[in-house]
Amino acid sequence: MDKPKARIYHSLVYHNKTDNFLVFAGLTKRGWIGDLRDIWKYNPKTELWKEVGMCEAVSVDGKSVITTMAYDQESDQFITVDNDGRTWAYNFQNNLWKDMRPNSSPIGRAGQGMVYDSESDRIIMFGGFGGRSIDDPIFSDTWAYDYNTNTWTEMKPEFSPSARMYFAMTYDRENDRVILWGGRKKDPITDNSIWVYDYNKDTWESKENIGGPEKPLTYSVMVNRSKAKDNIIFGGAILESVYKGTLTNTTWSYNLKLNKWERLSPKISPPPIADHNMAYDTKRNTIFLFGGELETLYSNKLCGDSWIFDSSLDSWIKR
Repeated sequence: MDKPKARIYHSLVYHNKTDNFLVFAGLTKRGWIGDLRDIWKYNPKTELWKEVGMCEAVSVDGKSVITTMAYDQESDQFITVDNDGRTWAYNFQNNLWKDMRPNSSPIGRAGQGMVYDSESDRIIMFGGFGGRSIDDPIFSDTWAYDYNTNTWTEMKPEFSPSARMYFAMTYDRENDRVILWGGRKKDPITDNSIWVYDYNKDTWESKENIGGPEKPLTYSVMVNRSKAKDNIIFGGAILESVYKGTLTNTTWSYNLKLNKWERLSPKISPPPIADHNMAYDTKRNTIFLFGGELETLYSNKLCGDSWIFDSSLDSWIKR
C-alpha cells in the first residue's frame, strides 16, 4: 500500500473543504538539504494515502526549503515562507503553487511558527532561524500576512517571547489568541512560560506555567481542539545540549481561559517522538499525527507511522 516515506521537518495541515490531511515535503535525515518535495493526502474516511503533487516551494537541489505551513481558510490557500524569504501560496484543489512576491517580506527562515487567525483573517508568524546552519541568526519578530492584499506587516509589540525556533504554536479559536510554548536556541532555553498573542491589540502576554511540563520542550506540537475548547500538546524533546535531547510521549491538555494544564493518561500512546507533526480534524474531533524522530534527538531513526488521538476515547490509535 502506498504511503509517505518516514520524515521530519514536514508540514501537516487539515483541509476541511475536501476532508483530507495534507503532508508537505520534509527530510529523511537531519541536515540542511530538503530531499523530499512530495505532497501526500490522507483520507480519514478510507484511511488511505495518495501522492497528489510536488512541493514547488522546495527547490530541486533542496537548498530552498520550507518547514511550516498554515492554511488560510477564507482564501483556501496554504501559505508558507521558505528559507530564501519567498512567500508561497498553494491551492490544493487546483494543485497550483504561486510565488507571491509581496513588496516587502520577512527574512528567510525555517523552524518558525505559522498559524491562521480566523477572526482577523491573517497568517501570524513568529521566530525561527536562518535555516541553513545551527549558527544562523535566531529571530523574535512577529509578522502578519494578508493574502487578499499580498501584504506582510511586521508587528511591533512592546514585549515578545525571546528568540527561538522549533516551538509549539497554535491558534485558540475560542479565545481568539495565538499560543506559543517551548522551543530552543542553539542551546536549551529556560523560558517555560506560556506566551499569548492578541493580533487586534498587537500584544504578547506571558502566563505562568502552572502544573504543566517541568521543562520546556523543543520539536513538540500543539493543536487547538476547538470542540473541547482546549489545546493538545504531544511529544517533543527535553534539550540537553546542542545535539542531545531526551524524547517524550506525554499528552497534555492546556486550557487558556483557565491557564490550566492537565496531563492526560491515554491507554495507548505513540512511542517517544520529536519533530513529528499533527493536525486537528474538526469534523471528527480527532487529532492526526504523522512522522517524527525516534529513540533520541539526532538519532536519524525516523517514523513513518500514522496515529489518531480519539477525543471520545481519550486514546491514541495506530493507523
